[in-house]
Amino acid sequence: RKFIKVDGSKYRRLKIQVTEEDKILENKKVLFKLGKQFGNRCYDAVILKILGNVTDPDIDMICLLEKKKIPYTFPQEVLDEVETLPTLVTEKDLVDRKDYRDKKIFTIDGVDAKDFDDAVSIEINECGNYVVGVHIADVSHYVKEGSAIFEEALKRGTSIYLTDRVIPMLHEKLSNGICSLNEGVDRLTMSTEIELSPDGEIVDYHIHEGVIHSKKRMNYTDVNRVLSGEKVPGYEDFSTELKLLEKLSTILRKKSNQQGRVDFDHEESYVVMDGSKVSDIVLRNRGAAEKLIEEMMILNNKVIATHLFNLNLPGAYRGHHAPEEESLEKIDTLLEALQIPLGYSLQEKGSHPKWVAKALSIAQEYPAYPVVSYHMLRSMCKAEYYSVPTPHFGLGIGMYKDMYYTHFTSPIRRWNDFVVHRVVKDLVLGKNYSIERIEELEEKLPLWATTASVTERRAMDLEREVEQMKKCEYLENHKGELFTGHLMEIHEKHITLDVGGLFRAFIPLHTLPAFEVLVPGISYQDTSGIHTLGEEMTFKITEISVEKGMIYGMIQKQKILRKESYGNR
Repeated sequence: RKFIKVDGSKYRRLKIQVTEEDKILENKKVLFKLGKQFGNRCYDAVILKILGNVTDPDIDMICLLEKKKIPYTFPQEVLDEVETLPTLVTEKDLVDRKDYRDKKIFTIDGVDAKDFDDAVSIEINECGNYVVGVHIADVSHYVKEGSAIFEEALKRGTSIYLTDRVIPMLHEKLSNGICSLNEGVDRLTMSTEIELSPDGEIVDYHIHEGVIHSKKRMNYTDVNRVLSGEKVPGYEDFSTELKLLEKLSTILRKKSNQQGRVDFDHEESYVVMDGSKVSDIVLRNRGAAEKLIEEMMILNNKVIATHLFNLNLPGAYRGHHAPEEESLEKIDTLLEALQIPLGYSLQEKGSHPKWVAKALSIAQEYPAYPVVSYHMLRSMCKAEYYSVPTPHFGLGIGMYKDMYYTHFTSPIRRWNDFVVHRVVKDLVLGKNYSIERIEELEEKLPLWATTASVTERRAMDLEREVEQMKKCEYLENHKGELFTGHLMEIHEKHITLDVGGLFRAFIPLHTLPAFEVLVPGISYQDTSGIHTLGEEMTFKITEISVEKGMIYGMIQKQKILRKESYGNR
């Protein structure tokens, strides 16, 4: 008889019996379900799937994906459909499309990006206005509603970006191939031309099915160098356009901030991989290049959503509700404890984003700003997708006039964007306009929007979990070392220290002698004195749990600066 050793502490002592016929399973990781019980904590096993050898380098990740019920391989029906897809744009594809192939259009993405959803162009017209072109991959031209590829994309909902791999929403022959706006090849697009006055007001816009021929695949690093005044080989012919985009994006961001946009604009950490090993934990710097692309995408998303609203057509909107009064009351208490004067109460005025934005602006002048920013962000509701027009609190859209927001600019990696393309094609551009189609979409969109929200949350949770596990793997080599962090949270069983935005350590309360809460969530005292959020503390890493994604530490009485390599990041 053979037995299965079960992963996870909850079932580890179970004896799961398999038959002699299953010798092929020796040293294999398997997915199984419990069969008939034949003794104390003893069961037969029904093998559902062989996942691989226990020594396979990817086996832990595969087990995690199975545990989370996330599809990571494509079914045969999808593979069969993919084989029928074209690899080049044909003359037949160009019928009724606007030809942008002679325009100076380019993509700007991360250095390691492989799929390119969006491309941009900009010029000044004879009236002195900006004319921005936002050209988005026309995925819906190749993926038909009801096809196996369509249904699989709905099931996945979004691409998932893990530290060492991508689990794509669409097969790579679409995502990296015929749909990707690669340099030097013709590609089909959904293109929006937007005319803006010198002060950033939308004057006019037009939406077309288009075809482009990207003149350059740019990356954020090089574009940031160009915008800082460097001469970067290969970018000489694009510096005028890049500087125009930067100027316009600055105008749009300032205008948006004045209207109430809540801009946290904080640096996030990410894990640097060297093959299958973590080589470092660093902060992701967002420069002018990242911000200008973000502004152009926000602009396009806003135009599309508002256009659907004005035409009273079905749509899928990106909505974000105002924070709860109780959450804002806690922020008021935090600001008071940190001696950051607002001159008003967020609990009373925080239903409009401009007051939240103002509070962040005031807090930015104080050393405790990272703590305020973190807790303010935690107090915000989660943005989701809706089938009815819904304001977006964080962007300040829909709070003061009838403007709305959607996601339209990433159909290769997001289900909602792909769906909105379908709506715009059928109903705005008239490819399939009828009362019956409107009624059909009104019936389907609530489920599609909910699916987009659920799969987005699932992807974000997995991305964070895997990143935390990788951080733990890296920091296992730093157990016993001293680091400096800032007190970020006070909980019932632990306090949390943040180390420069790179990672967080959990300090169990039983290691803090005579611990007593003074102001819940704000301050405490122990034998070493009174401690308030934002205080700098030195701690030693005592334990790492990769499986749980937890880094544990113990406060050190003597303050010693953390390692130089961390301090310089």
